[in-house]
Amino acid sequence: MGGDSSFAKRALAEKAFESQEAQYIVYGHTHHPEVVPLYTTMRDNYIFDQIYFNSGTWHPFHSMTIHHPLEKRFVHYHTMTYLAFFRYDERRGQPFETWSGTLGVRE
Repeated sequence: MGGDSSFAKRALAEKAFESQEAQYIVYGHTHHPEVVPLYTTMRDNYIFDQIYFNSGTWHPFHSMTIHHPLEKRFVHYHTMTYLAFFRYDERRGQPFETWSGTLGVRE
């Protein structure tokens, strides 16, 4: 995808998106969690949003520090994202929530 790590544009080709059967298109295990609005319209007098979610994965990161980048020093940690979806009568009417976390690693 030309260096772009997002799969959001691929979600536009999903049958459930095109037919507007699904409000949410969910991918995972891509190492890149994100939430991307795809489309919105009115349906039966309410707003029908279609959103792409990517949960990423439980993933170890080895990220290079920005101080003295030529020294190529790395910090190690793990990340994880949770996605939760609710029916209209749950969670005070909120349709979804996401939570991301980072865990430091000692080596």
